[in-house]
Parts: sequence; C-alpha cells; structure tokens
Amino acid sequence: MKNYIYTFAFSVIFSTIVHADPYASRLRVRDIDNRPIRVQIDRGPIITDPRSAVIEYISPGQHQITVWIKGNYRNPHAYRLVHTGSIQIPAGSDVRAILGRNNRVRIHDIQPFVYPMAGTPFASTVYTYPVNGHCGTYGPTGMDEDRFRHVLAAMDHAGFESTRLQVARQAIQSSGIIRTAQIREILIRLDFESSRLNLARMAYPYAADQDNYYSLFDLFQFDSSIRELSHMMTGS
Repeated sequence: MKNYIYTFAFSVIFSTIVHADPYASRLRVRDIDNRPIRVQIDRGPIITDPRSAVIEYISPGQHQITVWIKGNYRNPHAYRLVHTGSIQIPAGSDVRAILGRNNRVRIHDIQPFVYPMAGTPFASTVYTYPVNGHCGTYGPTGMDEDRFRHVLAAMDHAGFESTRLQVARQAIQSSGIIRTAQIREILIRLDFESSRLNLARMAYPYAADQDNYYSLFDLFQFDSSIRELSHMMTGS
C-alpha cells in the first residue's frame, strides 16, 4: 500500500511538471539591502535564499506574494513578515523584482522567453536579437543562462571580494556578451561600491542592451559613482 502511494504521488508530480503551462514565467525577488529573504507565491512553497529567491513555473496573471526578511531586534536569526500584496506576472518571462526600503515589492526588469515550447515546464531561456547587417538572423543577447547560473554560484561560494570580482571579470570577458539584467545580478554580489563601479565600467562594452544600463544606477550609494558611470555611457 505504501509503495502504491509513493508511486501515485510521484506520477502526479511528474505529470504536473510535464504538462505545466508552456507560457509560465520565472520570478526572482531580492531585498534592496541584500538581506536573506523568503518568498511565497499564492499558497505555494516558501522559497528561502540568502540573496535572491527564485520561483519557477508561475502561470501568467495576478498572484499573491508574501515576503519575509531575516532579522529583528529580538532574534536576528528569525524571519519577520514585511510584505503581503499582489504581483502581475506576464506570460513566458524572466521577471526580476526588488523589495524596497518601504517594504514594497516592485518589478524592475522583464525579459521575455523567446520560444515558448509546448510540453516543457517553462518557455525556453534562449534570448535573441537581430544581428546588424544580417536581416533575419539572430544572435545571443546575453550570457548563456546555464553558464550564468554557474558564475553566480561561484561568486556566492567565494570568500573574498577580490575573488568574486575576478570570477565576474573572467566570465564576462570570455562570454563576450551579457545583458544588463545579468550584470545587475553580478553587481549585487559585490559588497564595496568601488568594486561595483569598476565592474560596471568594465562590463559596459559587453552589454547587449546598453540603453538599459541606466537601470543599474540604484545599486550605487554615492552620486559621484552615478556621475562617473553616466559620463562613461554618454562619452562626455
């Protein structure tokens, strides 16, 4: 009887994944101050992450979102509820959201999955753009998603800022192209403003969507850093 229950449960889970909405999206939520975070969508599982909570296979539409942040005056190791509200998820997209200092969640970046594939848990993560001078042909808009996840994992496991910076530099240079949204995920893993500014300056020539680079300004605390980055972007 027990084996039958296990088999049935596995069949249900497998069937749910295989026949999931092919236009489902992925949601990434992080705290603006990079505090450990917990996120729950509707009544689904609670996702806990030290930097950015990732929820996969979200159907398009409006969902309830609940967010907890680690740390309070009585128990710095406990999580406290800071936000409950709703969030609108578009179809077939990689959605990035941030919990601000006002404890409100806002979406700051949406990258559509280009090829929704029937029968797969979520749309393909292949991003493309028209190559200049080659009408009708396409090239990658950013670092390969699997490779990018390995880069983030390597940075998360690095104990020193200098090591994280070196990993990021080598990855961007060897990839040859990266999206602004990916650069953001790398920058938030650097603790010092000087490191963030140096990497942002270095990565700019590799950015496939340089017109979105201004969206990184909120990662910098000092006006001088923003001005320096802005002058580099405008060539002034």
